[in-house]
Amino acid sequence: MSRQSHPTSSFSFVALGVVTLLGVLATSASAADAEVTYLDDLKPLLSEHCTTCHRPAGLNLGGMVAPMPFTTYAEARPWARAMARMVESGDMPPWHASAEHRGQFRNERSLTDAEVETFVEWAKSGAARGDGDDSPIILASTSHDGWSIGEPDLVIVMPEPFLVGDDVEDLYVDIEVPVPEELANSDRWIQALEFKAGSSAVHHMIAYSLAPGGSKIDPGAMMGGIAPGTDADRFPEGYARLWEKGSSILFELHYHKEPGQGSAVEDQSMMAIKFADTPVRHRVMNDNISRYDFQIPPGAASHEVSAAYTFEKDVELISLSPHMHLRGSSAKYMATYPDGRSEMLLYVPRYDFNWQTSYFYDEPKRLPAGTRVEVVMEYDNSADNPANPDPSIAVTYGEPTTDEMMNGFLNFTNAAPDDFEMEGPLTDIDWTAFSSSGAP
Repeated sequence: MSRQSHPTSSFSFVALGVVTLLGVLATSASAADAEVTYLDDLKPLLSEHCTTCHRPAGLNLGGMVAPMPFTTYAEARPWARAMARMVESGDMPPWHASAEHRGQFRNERSLTDAEVETFVEWAKSGAARGDGDDSPIILASTSHDGWSIGEPDLVIVMPEPFLVGDDVEDLYVDIEVPVPEELANSDRWIQALEFKAGSSAVHHMIAYSLAPGGSKIDPGAMMGGIAPGTDADRFPEGYARLWEKGSSILFELHYHKEPGQGSAVEDQSMMAIKFADTPVRHRVMNDNISRYDFQIPPGAASHEVSAAYTFEKDVELISLSPHMHLRGSSAKYMATYPDGRSEMLLYVPRYDFNWQTSYFYDEPKRLPAGTRVEVVMEYDNSADNPANPDPSIAVTYGEPTTDEMMNGFLNFTNAAPDDFEMEGPLTDIDWTAFSSSGAP
């Protein structure tokens, strides 16, 4: 009896396994055959990751406006293969922090592996439209005259247009700007700050608030700035940058263009400010861990320059902004804590001079007193660097784009709440303890 039942049970088990396997294969085949379409798959990804720039008039990211919009199927379809190539290579969306930092920065622009595969499969399968309503992608508001911070409380414009002449290739200009009444007679707290280039010749622009007798290198003098790909400064609630009454405003502009007859342009750049409307407990400072005494040898494919600073007080990092020129290839910010632990705060393995990204923490990053932050930047001065203007020369610090810089900018604040009123003066806070400019 048992001998007769055993083969039957065995057959039933095998049959059941075959049926199950066929079901799995059918399901897998169905999933594999599912068509990737614009309406079902691409449109949500474009809306979330691409149409900030790929729209008829891009948002203000340092003048970086995409050359084509992707707000409808008709607009996106011709670029299907180009999209696939760009996302597969990692060139788009433009985000250069290492994958180990995924989820740390609020302005992150990156795709998951599955999202990249969706772009690739859409192009491979013929870039189908799909069924449904092909209404244009709903874009984030571009009202407020193109300011991404919303309606500004104050817009400050260069007093008159500046002529960038035919013969200019690289030119640095400092322009004093009249102080508006809103800033002249009281301390104010700046919650958000954004810049808008007035011409295509502006490579970058920095604004400084100079106390009487002060200079650009003073701690906290830098208000903010703009460069290709730069987001606006928007600080968390309770955090703001201080404008001290009696200060003057200086715009530093770096103009860069191809010289030649008829290439002259007029520029009248500007900045917009939103003031804090809730109590401020943390003053945001901007400073720089930098080196000015380096030399990159001719032909060097991997030359490192480093600088470090040890914080004397508990601080919170708001953002990190590495800056180099055409030979810059990678950047690192590394923290060594008082207990000996080390942490990579930011690693940019493929630095791109054309995207001067500021990496804003999703939540301020606390560093205890005694933390040493080291900035290491790598340069490629070889002929293999296609952006290198001349691999045969030694390169040193300099303002022209053909020279180099080593600037590890950061926005930070004291970790403990300050003792001051929202629009009152600071009370006995020694901010010179935070200065890191020119750190050895």
